[in-house]
Amino acid sequence: MVLTPADLKALPRAKATFTAHGKQITYEGALLNAALRQAGVVSGDRLMGRYLNQIVVAKGADGFTSTYSLGETDPIYRANPVIIADSKDGQPLDAKEGPYRLVVDGDLRPGRSPRALVSVEVKAVP
Repeated sequence: MVLTPADLKALPRAKATFTAHGKQITYEGALLNAALRQAGVVSGDRLMGRYLNQIVVAKGADGFTSTYSLGETDPIYRANPVIIADSKDGQPLDAKEGPYRLVVDGDLRPGRSPRALVSVEVKAVP
């Protein structure tokens, strides 16, 4: 499933922060969980058992790939949101970071936050 910029804008939004180079940065964007639900991924109270044996693979344009357990992306298992950010400190993401970046609120560093996000896939763990 491919979500358009308009699709992402229509999803519920949240903010996420982390510190990079000693500075706190606030990102805002669509909730990843909402995008996954729209794509038919099981979430909420149904996210248990075999469904928890899935990972989310996020890939940036530079080839950097980051993985998360599906449970890490769902608010039933985690208090802090995971977002598909389109703005940073109230401004649209620049060409180096954007147009989208996956951001995990509560991460202490941006090390697993792919810039220039090109895809998000849900896969079963073998």
